[in-house]
Amino acid sequence: MCQQEFACAEDPFNAAKLLESQLPFDQLANIEVIEYGQHRGHGRPRKDYQATLISHIQAEIVPKKTAITIATE
Repeated sequence: MCQQEFACAEDPFNAAKLLESQLPFDQLANIEVIEYGQHRGHGRPRKDYQATLISHIQAEIVPKKTAITIATE
């Protein structure tokens, strides 16, 4: 998921919530959204070119200790 590109700043958070709902014994922590401009065309961009904003997400997967202990019991 960290290699996936998102068009706006809200999309990575929605994708993170969806992924976290699919992980019964893990949760996401330290979620960061990284935004940067990227040139999508060929060659050098013109001086008045506005870069396209791209968002990426970084997060850590942390085990849910309570869910794991309940499942093992």
